[in-house]
Amino acid sequence: MHDRPEALFDLGWSTFYNMIHLSIKTFPREDLDSLHKNVVFYLGKQELSEYEHYRVLKRKDEYIASRVAMKDLVISHCSEAKTLRRDEIQIFKEPSGEPYLMVEGIRRLPGWISLSHSNGSHFSAFSPDDVRFGVDVEHIEPRPEEFVKDYFTDKEQNFFDTLDSINGSLFTTLAWSVKESVLKACGIGLGIDTRSLEIKFPLPAKTVNGWGLVEMSSSELKIPCSRIFWSREGEFILTVCVLESPNQELTWDQAILNPLWARKPANPELNRYLEPPACEPGIDMPPR
Repeated sequence: MHDRPEALFDLGWSTFYNMIHLSIKTFPREDLDSLHKNVVFYLGKQELSEYEHYRVLKRKDEYIASRVAMKDLVISHCSEAKTLRRDEIQIFKEPSGEPYLMVEGIRRLPGWISLSHSNGSHFSAFSPDDVRFGVDVEHIEPRPEEFVKDYFTDKEQNFFDTLDSINGSLFTTLAWSVKESVLKACGIGLGIDTRSLEIKFPLPAKTVNGWGLVEMSSSELKIPCSRIFWSREGEFILTVCVLESPNQELTWDQAILNPLWARKPANPELNRYLEPPACEPGIDMPPR
């Protein structure tokens, strides 16, 4: 199976940064079954070893689908990978959890990657340039009261308390996703108390090519100048955090993002152009 993704729009940075490519893919059950049946064509030797350790089908699905989605994106946009087979590219992790690309376990491919999955949707990002970023996708759903108390600051909780149940689910999901993408960009993962990161609510009304912006402060992390974006896509929240060097003054060239959609998404709502939020934050946003 090979899905040929379609480039809908691009993220053009200034002369300092060139491109960050994003991909959203879903895999119907028949496609997942095909991946498992032909797993040796998709995974490298060490990846196969990891894959075989999983005993639960759901975990096997997530493992192989996330890697195929990322490898397709890299092959499409990395000049050094265009002639490689999927099984020749492997995704490894640093001790910190940061993912990176290797060819046959021998040489490292240039660039930066980040990946996330939720409820069958796989969000991948790749840049051939020297820019750090993190991405996250989360399914919009109610969060238990204990979860909110454990992972969000008092100010964030006070904002959530002003919302109805629909917007409460939306913005707690968004806040969690933002923290995930920021910590991924910083190469930390969930290694610190997420309450040391605080999102400024309500969110800015300004959008950049259909992506909302997020402002955040941290009591623990020295986060370099960053841009944090979010978008609602059907039943999902997508977030992207891009770290920028504080000694570089960046200007937007073509501030547009490049999602690459799968051939036949399981959820048709995902096969849409990313649009601005339908309403201002804090107001009911109609389902898409």
